Amino acid sequence: MGSFSGKAMTALGPIDPSELGITMLHEHMYQNPGTTPVYFHLPDDPSERKIAMQPLSLSNYGWARFNYVNHWDTNIVDDEQALASDIEQFRVAGGRTICNMSTRIAVHAPMKALSIKTGINIVSGSGYYVSSSHPPQMDQWGVDDVKAKMVNEFREGKPGTEVRPGIIGEIGCTYPWGKNEKKVLQACARAMSETGLSMQVHPGRSPRQPQQILELLEAEKADLSRVAICHIDRTIDDMGMLRQLLSRGCTVGYDAFGLSWYPWVMEIPYPSDSMRIFQIKKLVDAGYANKIYLSHDIDDKHTQFHYGGWGYAHILNNIVPMMKHHGITGEQIHTMLVENPKKLLTIA
Repeated sequence: MGSFSGKAMTALGPIDPSELGITMLHEHMYQNPGTTPVYFHLPDDPSERKIAMQPLSLSNYGWARFNYVNHWDTNIVDDEQALASDIEQFRVAGGRTICNMSTRIAVHAPMKALSIKTGINIVSGSGYYVSSSHPPQMDQWGVDDVKAKMVNEFREGKPGTEVRPGIIGEIGCTYPWGKNEKKVLQACARAMSETGLSMQVHPGRSPRQPQQILELLEAEKADLSRVAICHIDRTIDDMGMLRQLLSRGCTVGYDAFGLSWYPWVMEIPYPSDSMRIFQIKKLVDAGYANKIYLSHDIDDKHTQFHYGGWGYAHILNNIVPMMKHHGITGEQIHTMLVENPKKLLTIA
């Protein structure tokens, strides 16, 4: 695997990291809850159950957006033309690379064709999300069994796709976490060492869990400068805790731009885009611009531009001007959108 050292791995093969350009480090493409129903569940109310199974339309868009884990069609993303159109908007806005952080094999099968069609670099993730999405064999697998599966994907490509992952993740944790989620994290640390890939970790909904994740990875001798903690904007809003986390060397993701509603908002405070910008401003003023990445976490119909969402170009078209208005410099924005993703996607 040393032949890929210093390169970035895309769906079309290795490239020089200088070709990555503006990168959305945490997005999703193609999904269907029928294959892995992680969050979807039908509402209890009979009248809402009827809405839940209707196709997404203007007449139910408001309900579906507020209840997106309960609306079946919103969770199905399989229209290649709509997806390509959204990606094209990102390219026109100046974007160059999108990381597909879905981990299932099926969602990576069309990545080569989509990359060729849109002219965008697509980087695929590898590994396992939260325990409710794990394969049934996970209970029997040991840490090194899980590690071997990720390493093999990097060597051979995802089964049936020939697409090698360019990053480990989105690795899912819940709070409190289970033994299999800890097992997967241990395996990821070992796979990082063997492949040279970095990792993105989805923390459970507790401000304490990012530190728990880093402690476990550190015990496995993982290089924490190669670890990104996703969704920090919905996990920690205390500046002291953020500084303590960043002092350990990891990167954090403000990666839900465009999402202003969260089904678990009763459990945690959920920020608006303007609140995200104000918190990022505090961090860059404190010298942490080199430890932040920006993205949208688009994963449902209602977040795609084609279906009425903000789309993959929202940060470039709408958020960057707002950041500049609030005093975040062009150089700091370039660091967060280009340099930080490039460091994480360059194979060690």
